[in-house]
Amino acid sequence: MIRRGIAAAAVAFLLAVVPMPLPVLGASAARAAEAAAALPDDARLAPVRAALQATLDQARRDGLPDGPIVGKVREGLAKGASPEAIRAAALRLAASLGAADRFLKTHRRPAAVPELVRAVADAQAAGVDMEAAAAMTSSVAADAVLARAIDVLTDLALRGYPGRRAALVVGEVAGHDPSALGRVVTGVEEIRSQRTISRADALEALGRNISAGGGSVDAAIARALEDGDRAGNASPGKSGQAPGQQGNAGAAKMKKPKK
Repeated sequence: MIRRGIAAAAVAFLLAVVPMPLPVLGASAARAAEAAAALPDDARLAPVRAALQATLDQARRDGLPDGPIVGKVREGLAKGASPEAIRAAALRLAASLGAADRFLKTHRRPAAVPELVRAVADAQAAGVDMEAAAAMTSSVAADAVLARAIDVLTDLALRGYPGRRAALVVGEVAGHDPSALGRVVTGVEEIRSQRTISRADALEALGRNISAGGGSVDAAIARALEDGDRAGNASPGKSGQAPGQQGNAGAAKMKKPKK
């Protein structure tokens, strides 16, 4: 017990006298992050390394995330792209990130997190109607939630769903049930396929049931599918009558038996 007490006192003394090197740890973390965003040490990049580094440095000066640019370079190397093609792709991505950053600053996001800038850049590249997403960009509070919402909007756009209706539905989910954002695409696809309706109608069905049910996505999907079942059971045949029934017009066309 005496030895333990002496050891504890010694540790307490050292902690009091010798401060933890927090600045050093912080510098190490910064160096690690910088190394992670450094250009790959690959001989194939030699002809364009200076241009790539200039693109990377400019992005950093503009406050843009540089990780996606380095990721694009690595992707090009993995695919065997030419150095010039890699340089051009990195330059286009840097321009997209700059446009995304300007869009966010215009819509009340003066210092968006890198994930959000990347999400908006991907959305713009996918042809998402960003004017339709502007209200969502201004209203959703957390950057992380908005980034996920923009990713969902991009996924819907790539699947052919109309942008304005999709933005309204995704914005409502982001505002009321953000943890369910990951289930929006699968849910609306299920509604569309099981009810054999258009993409616009599937979004309309989901949005209507979200509003009616207080914002729960899972409950809205279930109700939309139930609505389809009820409509299918109640729908008449082509003649406008219930299956198994025959109208007067059909009876009149029946041939009379020969005498």
